[in-house]
Amino acid sequence: MFAVMSTEPGRRVIRRIIVRGGIYKSVFRQREGVRPEDTPVFNGAQRDFAQWVHDEAMEAHPLGFEKMNLEARLAKALEERADLVDEGTAEEDEGNDNA
Repeated sequence: MFAVMSTEPGRRVIRRIIVRGGIYKSVFRQREGVRPEDTPVFNGAQRDFAQWVHDEAMEAHPLGFEKMNLEARLAKALEERADLVDEGTAEEDEGNDNA
């Protein structure tokens, strides 16, 4: 785990596993293709695995774990900024069409 958390691509994979596992979500949320009565068991199993990966990554490389979270926040902020820029460009284009 230390080797995985030492690289940016490795940290991205670990982050995707943790987020996809639903560690930050309720086990009662609905999933496509899962019967409603099986949802808590299915989500709980995925969440349990994601929590295990989370704990293993944090224990193996605490600095890499913090770096992973910072990289995720930076990527989200850059994505949001790009969306704002795209919206502003679209509004400018609309304004030029009216001229």
